[in-house]
Amino acid sequence: MAIVDNTPFGAVLVDADGKWAYVNARFRELSGYDLYDIPDEDTWFLMAYPDKDYRSMVLKERQREVERFSHDPSLREGNEFTFRVTCKDRSQKVVRVIPVRLQSGGYLKTFIDVTEQEENREGVKRAEGELAAKSAHLRELNAKLQVLLKEKQDVRSEMELSITENINSLVLPFVGELKKFHHDAFCMACIEIIEKSIKQVVSPFLHKLSSRYPGLTLRETQIIDLVKNGKGTKEIAQALRISQ
Repeated sequence: MAIVDNTPFGAVLVDADGKWAYVNARFRELSGYDLYDIPDEDTWFLMAYPDKDYRSMVLKERQREVERFSHDPSLREGNEFTFRVTCKDRSQKVVRVIPVRLQSGGYLKTFIDVTEQEENREGVKRAEGELAAKSAHLRELNAKLQVLLKEKQDVRSEMELSITENINSLVLPFVGELKKFHHDAFCMACIEIIEKSIKQVVSPFLHKLSSRYPGLTLRETQIIDLVKNGKGTKEIAQALRISQ
């Protein structure tokens, strides 16, 4: 027993009748329980697993192991189980339990404290969950932002189109009229400068407008724009200074 008593894991010796015959120093340190606290298996399950539902789950796992050992007499070491154990001071620890069947019919149970590893694993899971939630939130925000940007772009495009239509229908035709009645070289030069400047202002808008009608030239796009505003052939020809 001296060897078992100095092992780095908890050890409990249970006889064939379920009585606890021995606990080592590491088990007492881990759980706080001694033999006078836990005389048998029934007491252990009541003390270590006070929650009725959780205790029921642990007992079912224990029954499966008992049946495995019964079906295979040559089997010695049982499966590993990880349970949350309530210690004597009412704190809880996550413990890995490994039962080993003895020739006497009893069991040697080893208890390994894995609380820190489990907490780290749970911490990683929580962090992964939080990261997944944040990623989903960012994707949602990005989708909303894309919608807002699209709406903003649509508003801007409509505004540019409106400006272009108004200049083509309300400004340039009058510039064309001025050219017909002013023969003074200075006045004509000023009018042409004004016309050129106006066209330079709306030119970027017209290029964007032309992208809506692929395959058409800028002049054809201008004509479409004037037709949309109800202009006839003669008015279009005058506005753009082209033949009918």
